[in-house]
Amino acid sequence: MGSTVFVTKIFFQHGWLIVDIGNTVDMDNEIILLVHQTNQDIKKIRPSKMIDSCFFYSVNQLPIGEKQIVELTNENHIQIEHGKDSIILSGNVTFIEKENSSIYLTKISRADLSLLASEHDTQERFRMPAFKMDDQIILFDNVERLKVQQQNDFGQVGILVHNIDGSNYFETNKVVHTFGKLMTQRSFQSEVISARDNRLSILINDPIKIDQAGIIFNDTIILAQVQENVLTFDFGVVHRNQYIEQSVCRIKLISGNTLMTGQLRFRDSDFHAINDFVVVSNNRLQILGNLFFNRLPGTSTFDQALPIKLDVIQSDFGGLKLGINRKIGQALLVLKRHGRNIYTRFAGSIADGNPLALHFNLSLFMHHHASILSGRRWDAFLVTFDEASVQVNRIISSKPIYQQNYLNYGPLLEKSSNRISTYDQKFEYYFNHNNELSLVKNSDSKLLIERFDVKSDVVGIKRKGSLTYQLTIKISGASLNKITCHQVIAVNRNKHTYVKINLPTQLNSKSDHFWKMTADLKMSVEQLIPFYWDLYVEVTDEFGNHSLLQIQNASKSVRQSLRKNVFKWQIKNQGQLLAPYITVNNNLAFVYHPVQDFETSFNYLKENIARVVEKLFRKQLKKKHIWISYEKNAMGAHDNAFTFFEYIYKNSKHDQFYYVIRPDSPESKNLSNMNDRVLKFMSFKYFVYMFAAELFISSDTKYHSYNLHQRDSHLGRRMSRVKEVYLQHGVNGLKQVPAFHKKRGLLDFIIVPDEYEKNMVVKQWGYDAKQVAVTGLARWDKYTDLTKTISFHQIFVMPTWRKWMDGMSPEEFMSTPFYQQYQAFLSSPRLKEILSKNNTRIAFFLHPYFKDYVHLFHVDDSVIDQYGYLDVNMGEEIQKSSMMISDYSSVLWDMYYLKKPVVFYQFDRDDYLANEKSYMDYDTELFGDVTFDVDSTIDAIAYYIDNQFTEKAEYVKLRQKYFTYVDHHNSKRIYDAIRDNKRHLGI
Repeated sequence: MGSTVFVTKIFFQHGWLIVDIGNTVDMDNEIILLVHQTNQDIKKIRPSKMIDSCFFYSVNQLPIGEKQIVELTNENHIQIEHGKDSIILSGNVTFIEKENSSIYLTKISRADLSLLASEHDTQERFRMPAFKMDDQIILFDNVERLKVQQQNDFGQVGILVHNIDGSNYFETNKVVHTFGKLMTQRSFQSEVISARDNRLSILINDPIKIDQAGIIFNDTIILAQVQENVLTFDFGVVHRNQYIEQSVCRIKLISGNTLMTGQLRFRDSDFHAINDFVVVSNNRLQILGNLFFNRLPGTSTFDQALPIKLDVIQSDFGGLKLGINRKIGQALLVLKRHGRNIYTRFAGSIADGNPLALHFNLSLFMHHHASILSGRRWDAFLVTFDEASVQVNRIISSKPIYQQNYLNYGPLLEKSSNRISTYDQKFEYYFNHNNELSLVKNSDSKLLIERFDVKSDVVGIKRKGSLTYQLTIKISGASLNKITCHQVIAVNRNKHTYVKINLPTQLNSKSDHFWKMTADLKMSVEQLIPFYWDLYVEVTDEFGNHSLLQIQNASKSVRQSLRKNVFKWQIKNQGQLLAPYITVNNNLAFVYHPVQDFETSFNYLKENIARVVEKLFRKQLKKKHIWISYEKNAMGAHDNAFTFFEYIYKNSKHDQFYYVIRPDSPESKNLSNMNDRVLKFMSFKYFVYMFAAELFISSDTKYHSYNLHQRDSHLGRRMSRVKEVYLQHGVNGLKQVPAFHKKRGLLDFIIVPDEYEKNMVVKQWGYDAKQVAVTGLARWDKYTDLTKTISFHQIFVMPTWRKWMDGMSPEEFMSTPFYQQYQAFLSSPRLKEILSKNNTRIAFFLHPYFKDYVHLFHVDDSVIDQYGYLDVNMGEEIQKSSMMISDYSSVLWDMYYLKKPVVFYQFDRDDYLANEKSYMDYDTELFGDVTFDVDSTIDAIAYYIDNQFTEKAEYVKLRQKYFTYVDHHNSKRIYDAIRDNKRHLGI
């Protein structure tokens, strides 16, 4: 049957029987497993999945029986390591063994192994290491695992003998003392002391003396280190290949002559992950199990699923308990991402001994998705298995939809009651209009708005005195009488912190469907921090959940009033500025920041006059076809925008291409020989040309040429209608930038360095392929290796700014892991020694957002040079450097382009990915060494010094994937791309 397989390996792992056929056959030909006894009643088992050269067969699908013949549809020779292999599950024990040229399978129910005979006088079928306790026999797949239990006083160490006649006998190797008293089904009140890295330490609050303790789950006993009533369990002893099934842990305690058995109950309801499969959730210690399941049916089966009526008995964070009307064997809860074919599976277990109640543990799933700061929705299905078929059903409520509480939504489920930010993700089960069970995740504000169909508007704003805004707010929605309104608050927009200001609030009118209130926001330098502030109402729902309801819309009259003269709405006090503005979603928000030196009445006057002048001479100015370029905050002249501008100027490609720069910029000197095309920032000519611009071309977004915090002015709104060619500040991929997605309307034509990034921009950002040009970065035209121009080796170190650090005081900044990690690195005596001995120095560059914190870093200037933004030409310093250390910065690509080693120093990777996310897979796609602490970072430096700063071969191979062009013609390709897309750009 099919191709011949000369060597096939067969073994158990993680609940699968795995057949590894090597590379000797076409993997498109599915191999069927045949199990039978002397060709009678042949059981055909198809593989559940295929990975590489391996076919996976679920052990649960194998038939019960002793010494059954196993064959494959296309095999000759099968190898079994050590001639025999076995797997122990909660429901059965399964063996495979080879005798002569045949493979035999034995699968025995655990129930058939539980009855013990008092004598042993028949022929044996097999022997297994075992540990016999008063209420359970634990089996082991090897003697080494049994040896760990030699010091265990909970039972007897020995061998379970299974005989040919079906009887069982236990041979005792070690007898423990008998207990005078047995206490079962106790609940031990506990507290988590620590839970991480496979270790769990707990405090037992019960007033008992503990001599020995052990956690029991599946066929596993983990003994505790006991110090009075503090117990520490090491779950790292569980063998990595051991199959772990979902369960709730039991605990056994020995106190004197008493043996106690029960469960741990924790006062703290927070989620704690000890490792990937052991968690504290919903006040209990739970085993999630290795979630390897039978192959699910195809997507069409889910689309055509018939309804099944179930009761939601209980739902909490990480748990769902469903009531059923018949006994079900193996069952899975399947959550299908709404609108997408992405499925997540959860094994069901009998809840509280009730065969008509199924419990599903979603702890790890919810814990993971709580860190993804965006809304998601899933449809709930129940998948049941029996020997004959697999049944997929869409879960519906057993009650009519009109009997469900409050629009069919359950209570909000949250990981912790302590709010971290307004972005905190919460979960909610609900029944849709078809009475089907679904799960939704989002911020509590968005869930509340969905549930009660809430609409909120700021319908009025006025100045109240010199320092206060008075807001009039209207809220409407279904069943607002179910919600208690407290007060309006302003919240600093930050994914990592929760800073709020309570606004004096007056509830003027209220009904079941309508609220109207006024609130006052005062300019307070003591309370406000940079930069953005959103408006919320604090409420309590009918379940007692304290939630925030975001005020989401500014009325047309409010928008018109603000945009008529944005400058009159600004409040300046003690060198700070507070102003209302309209967000891209038409919400009213406020911006607070130090007054910038160009935010003056005189510049506002020039802007308004320039608007009139441009209007008068619009026809003439339009004929000029004015293009404008600039870099970050109109301060820079060294990046892609400057390089491209210089190319156009020197090659006379477009004589109305102008460059915006502040006169006080240290890099304005770079434009000294091109002064006829320079627009001095905030000059009158600058304003006129900005109003008349036909196209923006830059490595930063267009408002860097004006005012990042002011988009509602006449010039700000005019700029929003002008298209931008985005040259990029650097290569993307290391972090997500949703602000650049097409739906935000900020960018119009994207320049990318390679096909890899073009694919990302099209798929992730949502642009059409014709809106993206692969050219290479302009600044790379000037790049060359300058390491030999300096007398020492230079290591370029440049960390990335974290958005969650916006507005921190110096004291708060110094308490962050960021500051502590980098300060420890820079001040390391070992680092200094390595650098000194090897004629090497560090060039420590700080992002421009670090300007208020530069002075806090203490460096040894004998080996470290510290630079702020624009202190030196960063591009030249990169070319002079032999190596780079950063974390998530796109500047790493520049060093990689120069064929020099890079190190990703990612001590806060989890936090960063939770807040920023990435388009790249940090585990497989990074092009340099990754370190997570100071010592390993210094180790990497030492390695590359010892190896003359030579790249590792594995990273050299990746270069072809990431760079389409390696030449000095990128600027020419950019110009050609703009010329070829004039129609799209409207030029």
